[in-house]
Amino acid sequence: MTADPNLKVRLGLVIRRRRERMGLTQEQFADAVGMTTPYYGKIERGGQNLTLWNIQRVAAGLDAALSALLKDAENLDLEKALRTPHKPPQVGRPKGRRSNY
Repeated sequence: MTADPNLKVRLGLVIRRRRERMGLTQEQFADAVGMTTPYYGKIERGGQNLTLWNIQRVAAGLDAALSALLKDAENLDLEKALRTPHKPPQVGRPKGRRSNY
């Protein structure tokens, strides 16, 4: 079996989708797991090679088994996932609400 050069990207997408389903921003999640936002952002973009310690912290923050994250990443259809827009949580003023100014 050969190493998958896209595993970091696949894992990042799996992590981002789970975080978004929790309704958390990158900043909120990174703070909750004790990481800086730029470092965590690189994880989601697949630009960070994670240590075992850090991937365990992320898995715990997502309330997921480490093995489940890796399995989902290995099974992810990368081309389809990259075409599918992600759904970041809404931050700030709710849609349709007017300010009092």
